[in-house]
Amino acid sequence: MKQLIKLGILLILLVVGTPAALAQYGFGTNSPKASAAFDVSSNIMGFLPPRMNATQMKAIKDPKEGLIVYNTTERCLAYYSKNMFSCFSNPPVGLPVASNVSLSVSVNNDLIASYTYSQPDNLAQDNTKTTYKWYIASDASGTGATVTETTDRYYKGNALYYGQYVAVGVTPVTSYGQIKGAEVQSTYVPVFHNTPPSATLSITSADDKLTAVSNNYVQEDQFSENWNTRDIYNWYYSDDPAGTINVVTLDNTTNECVYIPPAAIGKYITVSHTPVTVYGVAGNKQSATIPVPFITGTHKIVDKAPVDCNINYKFVSIAGKWWITKNLGASQYVANNGDQSDLARGWYYRFNNQTGMAAPSVGIAPSNWVSSSISVDNNGWSYYYDPCYLSFGVGWSVPAYTSWSSLGADANKLQLPAAGYLKQNGGTLVLDNSGYYWTTKIVQDGVYTQGWSVYVTPSLTYHKDNKNNQYSIRCIK
Repeated sequence: MKQLIKLGILLILLVVGTPAALAQYGFGTNSPKASAAFDVSSNIMGFLPPRMNATQMKAIKDPKEGLIVYNTTERCLAYYSKNMFSCFSNPPVGLPVASNVSLSVSVNNDLIASYTYSQPDNLAQDNTKTTYKWYIASDASGTGATVTETTDRYYKGNALYYGQYVAVGVTPVTSYGQIKGAEVQSTYVPVFHNTPPSATLSITSADDKLTAVSNNYVQEDQFSENWNTRDIYNWYYSDDPAGTINVVTLDNTTNECVYIPPAAIGKYITVSHTPVTVYGVAGNKQSATIPVPFITGTHKIVDKAPVDCNINYKFVSIAGKWWITKNLGASQYVANNGDQSDLARGWYYRFNNQTGMAAPSVGIAPSNWVSSSISVDNNGWSYYYDPCYLSFGVGWSVPAYTSWSSLGADANKLQLPAAGYLKQNGGTLVLDNSGYYWTTKIVQDGVYTQGWSVYVTPSLTYHKDNKNNQYSIRCIK
């Protein structure tokens, strides 16, 4: 009973305060230790402090250094120090540190704070509590800096910050105990600048479509190119490479691809392009020009070709002339000069005759063979019968002898196959590892003229031949 009365008095004194004379208290002993203000002694009972879980402990209002509770979550006697409760079994917790703070540009063109996080006790970082201060200033010294504080490592710029300097300050926070470290700031860097991007431009072709290709895109702040929605491609064609004669606008579009209309065949096509960043800053306009790399030959079966079809032909420019790069009537390009496949050889023509013959296999007369010979007269090629003119229109023709003879090494650009020829009598196909091509030149041979042809073996040689032989045709403009 005396012990209960004594404990009651002790608790009252702890709550309301005691005079200076009552400097020590003993519970279970009449002789408290000299260094103890409160000495509890027992060999059958223990000391039981307040018991709380971690959430309840965090809810204590204004906890003081040294406050003691039993942490039921961690199952340890805990004390309050350095803004957190720690178990007595653990040493004091150190502050988290952010080092090597810098800025970079993310794949989404936002600014991103980069740094190294560390904490002496290896406590993890609380990314939801760590804060970032974004400083926008007019120079590298931070003059007149405005501050935006956020818990997001990413920061999206806008046009208002062009020409400004940016720094970021990082204040790390631990996940356990919410221990806050000191803010560490990066240096100021010129990120949002009104610097236009630059790029080069080229054109590629496939089938009947041209594609503008933007290469070597560069922008000082590493902002990527917004080629999907903002870049403008201006397509037009003209009669000259400079794009100044008879200019016709084809399309102004954000699409880098365009299909060639028939009116552009045989002309030069130009695309101009202005690269734009995702923030809307436009660079200098670039342009690229090429001759339209293909034409479409319209072949009709009546008196002109073995089949009724349209065939696309690419061409190259040699010595100011455009040459088609496969034989007339061929539906595919040759794999090499020795290619003698049916699709690569194309059709065969008599001199000054619009009728093309297909020869599907060796030694067999074509099904559309015309047995009667043409008149071996003194006439040269007439545009009425010229298959190049009839297929492609004005300006196209069978090449003159001088056009062939001036080719030199450029003949390799024409990919001339060893297509052989059809004999004048019976239409037998002869494949002798050579190609035979008509020119417009005629040669007097007694009473009548003969046609002048080019032999490809693979070098070019020239011969006079009977006009009834059927040779390959290349077209020129």
